[in-house]
Amino acid sequence: MILGFSQVINGQPTLFIEKIWESIYQMAPERPSQEYLIYQQAYKDKFGKFWDGTGDMWHEPVDPKLHTIRNPRVTKSGDIAAKQWKSGDLIHPAIHNRSPLYFQFAPIMKVISVQAIRIKWYKKQWSVYVDDRQLAVYEVEKLAKNDGFTSLHEFSAYFDTDFAGVIIHWTNLRY
Repeated sequence: MILGFSQVINGQPTLFIEKIWESIYQMAPERPSQEYLIYQQAYKDKFGKFWDGTGDMWHEPVDPKLHTIRNPRVTKSGDIAAKQWKSGDLIHPAIHNRSPLYFQFAPIMKVISVQAIRIKWYKKQWSVYVDDRQLAVYEVEKLAKNDGFTSLHEFSAYFDTDFAGVIIHWTNLRY
């Protein structure tokens, strides 16, 4: 399935493309696949940015994005669609989804696992639950970083209301 990624959130660049490429590279650091390099070159050719000219490093170091958090699809009747994402599904990571600028920026990846996530707000305090287990603050910080956010503050600003969804993993990481 196509999985679209934002390039800007709250007026700031997400660097999700580079962060996802970094996660792919870290899964096989001894030798990036030819397909991986082809997608990076295609992105550079299309958008003309992010590379320093050597083809092997970013302008700035980035932390890998190891998963993504998504809202589950809701059916017309208002029910949550059962198991929209599941282990073994194929991810086509893309930007500009449903537009003439659509671009798949990385090789097809497999969903390794899916976990339920809930964020519950109580006045100005919030709690994060993964598979019904409440995470400690340090675990939420790790989750935020692994999802591509630069800080816990940025994560909580984005998820600023009660939320129920899924974490889609393309690595072996679990919470």
